[in-house]
Amino acid sequence: MAIDPAGKYLAVVDTYQGRTRLLIVPFDGSNDGNEREIPLGANSRPAPVSSGAINKEGQLLLGLGSPDSWFLEPNIIDLATGHATRVQIDSPGDNFHMAWTPDGEIMASVLSMHGALWKFEPESR
Repeated sequence: MAIDPAGKYLAVVDTYQGRTRLLIVPFDGSNDGNEREIPLGANSRPAPVSSGAINKEGQLLLGLGSPDSWFLEPNIIDLATGHATRVQIDSPGDNFHMAWTPDGEIMASVLSMHGALWKFEPESR
């Protein structure tokens, strides 16, 4: 979960019975104290959110998995509209622990994948 910088709500990734949702949970009793779901699309697979992932403009940094990628790709979610914008990155990998820096930049822990192809052949005797 991540807390709004103004302390008015939490953004929570809730996984229950095979369904994952992004919820906004207000602290002040607005919306009758009930959470509000931010629809992310049927094929999106959100990663847990981190502290510092919401900026003053109500934008949430969230790693989303999609059917066309192996990785959790960084997205900016506008919590007012639910609109997601994929952040372009230089190297592929899973993006975790994303947070906004004081000057509005994005920092993240990225677990990249590097591979090599090996061919093993039996020794001749």
